[in-house]
Amino acid sequence: MKTLYIIRGLPGSGKSQFARKLVSREEFVFEANKYMLDENGNYKYQASKLAFCHNKCFDNVKYAMIYGVDKIVVANTFIRKNDYNRYINLANKFQYDVRIITCKRFDPQFRKDVVNRMKKEFQTDSNSFIHIA
Repeated sequence: MKTLYIIRGLPGSGKSQFARKLVSREEFVFEANKYMLDENGNYKYQASKLAFCHNKCFDNVKYAMIYGVDKIVVANTFIRKNDYNRYINLANKFQYDVRIITCKRFDPQFRKDVVNRMKKEFQTDSNSFIHIA
């Protein structure tokens, strides 16, 4: 069965770590953050690149589905349910089963003020499995 895993959660919740455990090859883990790396491979957040990064992530998930990859993982914050609906629609188009997993760990290396703001906006999803690392 072809499966799309949607991993969501606040920064530092363990999304990337958990995502890599779900697939045998890391190239089938897609994250918008990967497109914010500088030439040395260091993460550098740039608000102006956010839309580009999310569109690039989506496009790469679509290409993986076109090629029929059995297990695909997309790991982004997905604060609102609406943020991942286009992935669900894509999965339906290519006949992928969808599993939504919410990671609920907190890593204090992230700015607490940013995480607290995001936490207030984070929408729960009753269809989501919960993972606490």
